[in-house]
Amino acid sequence: MTQFECVTEVFDDVLVEAGGSSCSLIGSIDQGTSSTRFLVFTKNGRIAASSQMEHTQIFPHGHVGWHEHNPIELWENTLTCMKSVVCALKESKFAIDLKKDPLKAIGITNQRETTIAWNLETGQPYYNAIVWDDLRTVSVAEKIGEKDSLREKTGLPLASYFAGTKVRWLIDNVSELRKDLMDEVKHKQVRFGTVDSWLVYQLTGTQSSFKGAANVGGDVMTDVSNASRWLFLNLHTMKWDQDLIDTVCHGSGICVAAYCLPEIKSSSGIFGHCATDFGVPELEGVCIAGILGDQQAALFGQCAFHPGEAKNTYGTGLFLMMNTGTKPVPSTNGLLTTVAYEVNGETMFALEGSVSHSGSTIQWLRDQLGIIRNASESETLASEAHV
Repeated sequence: MTQFECVTEVFDDVLVEAGGSSCSLIGSIDQGTSSTRFLVFTKNGRIAASSQMEHTQIFPHGHVGWHEHNPIELWENTLTCMKSVVCALKESKFAIDLKKDPLKAIGITNQRETTIAWNLETGQPYYNAIVWDDLRTVSVAEKIGEKDSLREKTGLPLASYFAGTKVRWLIDNVSELRKDLMDEVKHKQVRFGTVDSWLVYQLTGTQSSFKGAANVGGDVMTDVSNASRWLFLNLHTMKWDQDLIDTVCHGSGICVAAYCLPEIKSSSGIFGHCATDFGVPELEGVCIAGILGDQQAALFGQCAFHPGEAKNTYGTGLFLMMNTGTKPVPSTNGLLTTVAYEVNGETMFALEGSVSHSGSTIQWLRDQLGIIRNASESETLASEAHV
C-alpha cells in the first residue's frame, strides 16, 4: 500500500543501562501527520528502540486545501513499526523476547483533530481521514454561526481546524455514511473518532473479514485532551454536549447521538488491552495505559506541570502551548483554550497558538516542487542563502 521505508534502530548502550532485559520497558505509538513511530523506553525515559515510517499525503485533485490520509495505511504502518521494533529487540545482542517478558504498557500520542468515520460492525472506514489542516470546511464553519459563539463552552472558535466541522462535512458528503445514520439500526454502528480512537479500536480488536477493513470489535475511546479538539466537549462538564453537537450538525438533516463519539477517559489510565490476533503476537495482552494529543504530550513531556510553563514545538506545524492551571482561561488575543491533560482526577488546562505549516513546508519543497531530495538539504540551502 505504501512506498515508504520503515527505519528501525536499537540503542544497545541504553539497553545495557536497563540491564539488557525488557524489565520495565514501555512502548509508545507516536502517530503524527507526516509519519508514524513506535518507540520503546526504559523506566528512566531513555529510548531503547524505535521505528519510523512515513505515510501517503493525499491531496485530492482539483480540491485546493484538501488533505487526507488513508486510515488503513495509518494502522498498517503502525503495525509495521511495532513489528519492526519487536524483531529488532529480539535480534539485538541482548535477544529481548517481548513474548516471554512483555512490555509494561503502551501509550499513544497522535495528530489531533484528524477525523475518521467508520462502521463499528465491519471495521470499514466510510471515507479517508480528513487531516487537521484540511480547509474544506471553512464555509461549513462560517454557516454554523458567529466565530466565537461556542468559545465560552468549548474554548475554541468555529473553524475548519476542529473535528466537529469535519464530522459535519462527512455527514453532508459521504452517501454511505449518511444512509447508515438515517437507519434506526445502523445509526448505532457508526463511530466518529480522532486517530487515537482509531488506534485503540484496532489494538483492542481482531481481524475483520470485510474487504477494506483491518480489525473489528475493538473499543472506541479517547482522552480529554483529544476530546477538547472537537467543538463537542463542554469544558465545564468535561462531557460531550448534545447541544454543541446539534449546533454544529444543524442543517444536515441528521441527528448525531453522543454514543457515535468515543468514550472520554482520563489521559492516564487503562484504555484496554491489545487483543489476541490484533496483529503483533508478542504484544497481545499488553495494556494501553495513556493517551495524549501530540501537542499536549509535548507539554507534559517537557514537564510543564505548573501554570505559566510553556513549550514550543516544530513538527508538521508549529505550536506554542502554556499551562494555565486547573481552570480554563479565556484568551482575548485569539489563542485557543484547551485541555492540557488529566491525571489522578485533576484536569489541567492550557492556552495554545498554532501555525499550520512548519515541517510540512519542507516536505512540500521535497515532494511537490522537487527543489530538494531530502529534508536535510533544506538546512544546507538555507545556510547558503544571503538575506
